[in-house]
Order: sequence, then structure tokens, then C-alpha cells
Amino acid sequence: MKKYKRHNICGTLSPAKKKYTIIIPAANMGRRMKSYGPKSLIKIHSSCTILDNQINIINQVFKNNCEIFIIVGFEKEKFNTKKRNVKLLENDDYKEKNILKSISIGLEEATTDNVLLIYGDLVFNLETLKAPFGYYSMLLIDRFGLIANKEIGCTIDNNIVNQLMYDLPNKWAQIAFFTDYELEALHRICKQPENHMKFGFEAINMIIEQEGIFAACSPKGMKITDIDSSKDFVKIKEII
Repeated sequence: MKKYKRHNICGTLSPAKKKYTIIIPAANMGRRMKSYGPKSLIKIHSSCTILDNQINIINQVFKNNCEIFIIVGFEKEKFNTKKRNVKLLENDDYKEKNILKSISIGLEEATTDNVLLIYGDLVFNLETLKAPFGYYSMLLIDRFGLIANKEIGCTIDNNIVNQLMYDLPNKWAQIAFFTDYELEALHRICKQPENHMKFGFEAINMIIEQEGIFAACSPKGMKITDIDSSKDFVKIKEII
């Protein structure tokens, strides 16, 4: 397809000197897991929460080249971080709005042209973030069956994501990298308050409709799952 030519989606690994903004939306309560408190603060073993695991892996991969914004809301007082490159941002409208509101708050603080979105209820291993972030926008795709069937899937053509929606295979792993045109489009979408009721996959579909291009990437050795109910804890043993 002609529009694929706008990006070189076969680029090599990103340079180590690039700077990155990591946005972790963690404001919503998660109705099925409310009794556990904020999902990102659920302990996955005795001394490590979901969020701890995410930040530890992010810092191993990106080292000193990233800023991390965690968007909090539900039981925000339970969040605390002393890490130098991590900042908590508050979404006081989390009950009324959807995840795009949290993403927009993170974007307002971003100081780089490379934005990595990581949902706050994801448990993953180090290999998951060893993707070629840097040269082109991409979505991480779970081709290994750890993301639940009820989650958002996508259609893929020539390694390009065409559409995200329910009831499709090739599950979106709820990690997305935005740069160049796609990041500009995300900024435009998030600046419109009427879009703050939307889900993240809806914003990505809007960008695709506006000629945006997202490569589909499944890093070798990637293991990832989202925690949506107590049954999902079984999968954690396969990952960490």
C-alpha cells in the first residue's frame, strides 16, 4: 500500500542516545479488582508490585535516557516513588473519563519526541521491551497467547496494523510507541476534551484512519499479560 512508504518500517535498533518519555496510566480502579486497591500496586511476589516490575525493567532497558510519568487517581495516596526519573501525575477526573484523559496528562508533561505507552496493569519480562523503539511507531503484539481472548486484537497486513477491535486474534499487548507523525496525531486527539472518554485503542484507530502507520512487533522471548481478575495471577508464574 502506498501509505506504507512514508516510514522505513525496516529500520535497525534505535540509538542508545535517544531520549524517551514513558507514560504509565494507573488511575482507574479496575472494578473487578477494586478490593485489591490500585491494580498497578498489586504484589506479584513478596517485595515487588506490578509497577515496581515495570519500572525496574524500563530502567534496565532505557537506563538514564527516559522520563517516566505515572498517572494516578484511584487511591492515589498509596503511590510513592523515590526514583529520580519517575514523576507522579494526578488524574482527578478518572471516575468520569477514560484512559485517554490519563494519556493526555502524560503528554502535556512529555519533553521528548519518543513516547512509549505502557498500561499500568501489565506484567512482562525484560525481553518484552527489547523492541526497536526509536525509528518508527509500533504496537507490541502478543502472538503467544498470554493476553486474554477477550482483549483487543488487530488485523495485520505486511507487518502493519490495520485496525484494532474486539474478537480478533493477534492481541495488542497494550504497549504502544509513538513518534513522528503518529505522535503529532496523538497530541491532536488528546487536546480535544471530547476524546477523553475514549479507550487507547480507539485513539490508535483514529491515527490509522488519519494515515498513521504502526508496525506490529513481537520481540523474541516476549512474555506479557494483563491483570484483570484474580484468575490472571496464575499467568504471572510463566513470566517472572
